[in-house]
Amino acid sequence: MKGEHNISRTCVIPQKGGYEASYDVNAGESYRIGYAKSDDGLDWFRLDEEAGICLSNTGWDFEVQSYPYVIDCDLGRLMLYNVRSFEKTGFGIAKFE
Repeated sequence: MKGEHNISRTCVIPQKGGYEASYDVNAGESYRIGYAKSDDGLDWFRLDEEAGICLSNTGWDFEVQSYPYVIDCDLGRLMLYNVRSFEKTGFGIAKFE
């Protein structure tokens, strides 16, 4: 998309009838988490607005959310992700509802 210069750390999860992917994208101001779907793992359709997470208005994750890793476990679907100043503020865990 216009203004983007980096898409990285893609996490692909097989689903019934296809695949889902979470990744980070830098659109010039900060990293944010994007989302895409594919029927065959070759042709992908970006649906970033359906990523399930967005930057907070304030707090420790209001500037950056990057390097997502999505897991399915007994607690449900979780996303681990980095925030600004990786080593200083740590990482976040989001639960999909």
